[in-house]
Amino acid sequence: MTASHSFTRAAGAAVGLAVLLALYFLLGPASAPRVVAAASAGAGNAASAAADGYSVLERPATPDDDISRWATPAAARRLQGPGMDPSLRFEDARVVYRDDTRSVAIVPSSTTPCLVTQFGNGSGGITCSPTLTYGSSFGVVPDSVKEVEFTLTDGSVVSHAVQGNVWHSPAEAASVRYVIAGTSTDLALMPLSSLPKDAKLSRWGTVSSATTEG
Repeated sequence: MTASHSFTRAAGAAVGLAVLLALYFLLGPASAPRVVAAASAGAGNAASAAADGYSVLERPATPDDDISRWATPAAARRLQGPGMDPSLRFEDARVVYRDDTRSVAIVPSSTTPCLVTQFGNGSGGITCSPTLTYGSSFGVVPDSVKEVEFTLTDGSVVSHAVQGNVWHSPAEAASVRYVIAGTSTDLALMPLSSLPKDAKLSRWGTVSSATTEG
């Protein structure tokens, strides 16, 4: 997140990243975002991707899109001051995914949108890069990306349509691939079967070891 007006833009970017990561590790699941391999799009392609638009943010808001009581927006309000990015507009969020364990919303900012997650146990997190957890990963893509390809652990490849500018992986997806402005991005994911044998995954996405629980 950007720093206060007294800091330089470069310093702001550094502080912003630190605050985003702090929010995620304090509020989010134990398995934090982990990008293992990705194609470098470069500054030009990043600007092109941002200009491509995210139409889900333009749809009319409904009461279900109100995330003001979620853990991350509440924490952000407590942390207002140097290092808090004023361009993160939680009030303009759109919820793009729900199941019985979590809800995920896309939040606009001055650059690319971020993802905010709220788990059923009250915890949450925010990340402005793909959210990778065992068996369930999410990422944001612009309007030009209509579908993504997942390579599963058995070697098969399946295509999934993008919903609300967000992709969501199958449980046994080993990687995801998509193309933005002619540049291919490949991300290694965390299939459920890659969970360490001595670890246990809760329904909220947190990971604990058998020895810790014992």
